[in-house]
Amino acid sequence: MGRHTVERRLYVTLGSVILLMAAISMMVTLYYNIIQNKRNMDQAISNMALVLSESPLVIDTLEKRAEREILWEYLDEIQETVSNLDVVTVCDMRGIRVYHRDKKEVGKHFSGGDEKGILNGRDSYITDGVGTLGSQRRAFHVVRDRDGEPVGFVMAAVLTESLRQMYLDVLKVYAAMAAAVLVVGAVQVRCHMRHLKKVLMGYRPEELATKYVERSEVLDMLEEGVFAADPGGKVILMNRPARQMLGVEEDRPVEGRLLKELYPEAELLKVTEGSCPQHNVSVQLRGNHILASRIPLMEQGETAGTITIFRDKTEAIRLAEQLTGTSDMVDTLRAFNHEFMNKLHVILGYLQLGQSGEAMEYIMNTSLVSGQAVVNVTRQIAVPHLSALIIGKMMKAGELGIGFSLSADSSCSQEGLSMPVDCYVTVIGNLLENAIEELNSRSYPVKEISLGIYCGEKGTMIVCGDTGGGISEEVRTKMFERGFSTKGEGRGTGMALVWNLAEQYRGTVEVETEPGEGTCITVSFPGQGG
Repeated sequence: MGRHTVERRLYVTLGSVILLMAAISMMVTLYYNIIQNKRNMDQAISNMALVLSESPLVIDTLEKRAEREILWEYLDEIQETVSNLDVVTVCDMRGIRVYHRDKKEVGKHFSGGDEKGILNGRDSYITDGVGTLGSQRRAFHVVRDRDGEPVGFVMAAVLTESLRQMYLDVLKVYAAMAAAVLVVGAVQVRCHMRHLKKVLMGYRPEELATKYVERSEVLDMLEEGVFAADPGGKVILMNRPARQMLGVEEDRPVEGRLLKELYPEAELLKVTEGSCPQHNVSVQLRGNHILASRIPLMEQGETAGTITIFRDKTEAIRLAEQLTGTSDMVDTLRAFNHEFMNKLHVILGYLQLGQSGEAMEYIMNTSLVSGQAVVNVTRQIAVPHLSALIIGKMMKAGELGIGFSLSADSSCSQEGLSMPVDCYVTVIGNLLENAIEELNSRSYPVKEISLGIYCGEKGTMIVCGDTGGGISEEVRTKMFERGFSTKGEGRGTGMALVWNLAEQYRGTVEVETEPGEGTCITVSFPGQGG
């Protein structure tokens, strides 16, 4: 059976069940049929014996008031007309036959020995006996004269061979019924297999099972996590990388389970909802950076489910962070070098003019970004990528004549980060760049930027303020839309990125602005504990 196809198994199993049920049914019904037929036969021969025992001709013959030949003719005719009667015998009280089908037996003693009950005073009974014609089922009934005295008995019988033939006929009927049921069952199996093959797109079940295993192996070998869900959010399939990203055990059944039961993360559920495709949506899964793409499955114009593909970008983002930090440091060093060369040219001019005193005074009162400012930034912001970014922006602002100060109570360490470093770089870099561009775009009487960064277990707050011209209400309502900018084409991504990060990490963005006075933007994120 293990090497047979599903179709052959179905045929063999259904055939075996049909034969078994038919055999049990036949045995049970045949048993009750035989019992019932036996009772009916007993009743028939008993009634015949009773009728004959009360016949006036039989009584007169036993009392010798009628000729035996008349009785013989009468009983011979009865045996020929009654189908379920094989033997009729009439005897006197001595057991001497008065009538027998074989006239040679008339005058002889009754054979079998089962007539003793009648001779001993019983009125009627039924027995199994052996007579001159073979094994029989016999019914005895006493014959009484007009005064009620027994004068003989009548025995009506059916040959056992006739009973066997009757049982064989019944068995043939049941066998024919079983064969018919078997044929109908085979036809039903054939129709069912054709329908099943149609449902399975022309594949046999074992062929489809083989393809399922092969495709499952291929899906499990992918680096990307793949899972499919129906419109109700129940998982249809999930490969091994997806299980690992979601933290689902290898042996845990997932098919038919709701996704929110397996991973109740709001960001992930948001990606899997809706009927529009989504590509490269950034989500956090168990501390890893995942890019999720969602593809709806359409069937006859309706959504039949969704396929979600995960790409783990944790390692790539880590390398990008390192590269970003290095770039920020390089930009800072370039700014230092540029500013240093400008200062050297001023000192050289003083020396060539012979104004050594002025040169010494310039050296004493001038530095690049003050050493104290660099020390304060690196001490307060103990994250190299961020401190390099801030110092670089300080240098750029200094070259443009813009004052830049880091709040004295700012504090940020690696342990206090509640998001990846690149997220902080994106937020702080865009806020500072917008402030520098705003102050450099016009001649403001005061050009100053203040930055405050506060990181801890409870959360993160980034505050950036400038003394620019403020933001109009019209611009304020659209400033976080991707592609919107007041600075020309190809701009409008920075603040949109800040807003997306705030949504992704359940943060908030607050804008305080006053025309002609300046703008302060506060971005807050909850801590690791929520």
